[in-house]
Formats: sequence, C-alpha cells, structure tokens
Amino acid sequence: MLHAFPNVRRKQVSDFEIDLISMIISSLLVLSTYPLLVLLLKKLMLLLYEIFILYRF
Repeated sequence: MLHAFPNVRRKQVSDFEIDLISMIISSLLVLSTYPLLVLLLKKLMLLLYEIFILYRF
C-alpha cells in the first residue's frame, strides 16, 4: 500500500528524522544536567544521613 502513496512515505521518514533529532537533543540536555542532579542527590543523602545520626543519638 505504501508504494501507492509516496508522499505519505516521505512524511513518515521526515517525522522519524524529527523524532530522532529531538531524542538526541533531549539526551544531550539530560547529559548536561546529569552532574547537577548527582550533586543534588549527594547533598540530599548527606542531609538525610545527618538527620538520621542526630535523631539516633
């Protein structure tokens, strides 16, 4: 059926390319914000650890 509608096929390819580009951009954003997330997680863990120790003793 696809060979009867070349325009539809072309549109699907372009949509796929757009999805791929957006996926690459989003993954780059995630990678760029990843160190900040790690730092935040470390600070949160330290805070929880300190609270745990304070309430235990």
